[in-house]
Amino acid sequence: MLSKEEATFSFLTSSNFLECSAKADIAFLVDGSTNIPQPYYARVLEFVKILSRGFDKHIAHVGMVAYGDDVKVAINLKALTDFKQFDDAVNVAPYMGGKAHTGNALAKLKSGLFGISGRQDAPRALILLSSGGSVDDVAAPGLELRDSGVKVTAIGLGKQANVRELITIASEPKSEHVFTAFLDTLPDTMDQIIQGICKGESHLLNAVPDTS
Repeated sequence: MLSKEEATFSFLTSSNFLECSAKADIAFLVDGSTNIPQPYYARVLEFVKILSRGFDKHIAHVGMVAYGDDVKVAINLKALTDFKQFDDAVNVAPYMGGKAHTGNALAKLKSGLFGISGRQDAPRALILLSSGGSVDDVAAPGLELRDSGVKVTAIGLGKQANVRELITIASEPKSEHVFTAFLDTLPDTMDQIIQGICKGESHLLNAVPDTS
């Protein structure tokens, strides 16, 4: 529930995209394990940059965490003074390697990114980009995140996506918060992802021109 405005959806032309103009803290959690080869990881980062445009930089704070064997905060939650600043930080987000410890990443994101740099008066949303199954438990840390008020959207990438795991992690309704895609079709899901994050009892979505 990301603002006090009544829901308004706009039909988009091919030159427009949806923007969620609501105060919120948005965190990207990106699988940088060996589930995804390093060259493809760079393409996932490109999508993170594209999707960040779906949130109003004047009132949204956007951060990013990468994970594999370990967890690394690449970008703390902060206001976007401009998208170039965010893009530059995403470009150097580390490829972690090792096995995917998604549960550990979820737990550390709650206590670290949201706990340290999150705003007390802002709704929170997590966008997980996962390329395969986790080697640790995701049910308990996923539940703790949701119980703390974080809206969780889980996106599975490629043929190795563990859909059952994504469903376990994501918020209700699952149909609006669980997605699967290949890297070349991932941008096609952008509006659906933003709608799911912004949708609730109250929210605001706008169609804005794509000037990139």
